[in-house]
Amino acid sequence: MRRLTIAAFAFALAGPALAQDVPGCGNESSNIEIGNCVSAAYQTADKELNVIWPKVLAFIDTQGDTMPAAALEAWKATIVAAQKAWVTFKESDCGAVAYEWWGGSGASIAETSCLYAHTAQRVEDLKERYLDR
Repeated sequence: MRRLTIAAFAFALAGPALAQDVPGCGNESSNIEIGNCVSAAYQTADKELNVIWPKVLAFIDTQGDTMPAAALEAWKATIVAAQKAWVTFKESDCGAVAYEWWGGSGASIAETSCLYAHTAQRVEDLKERYLDR
């Protein structure tokens, strides 16, 4: 019984800890507030990804002076395939996080925090590689 009590206490503390990994979400006190904040942060990161994605493809189009058209098309096809694979990875990886919290009230917060973290990192990676030149 003592282990169950300790586990429940650990799950109760983990929600706020996860929120601190999401900018702007460290001061929320209830799971509802934390969940709403983390969800909003994820939605913002996802919107940013959707804004920069066409810019990434446009950057590749500007490289026509440095490589043949066939290579540009192959590059675009490769990055589109990589993005699709990344989306599949992100969703599967974060779906697995929810199982790590099986039965815990922080499961959805943990999953959404994972989605945020992967998306924010992808945004930074794409910006660094293609837009911050």
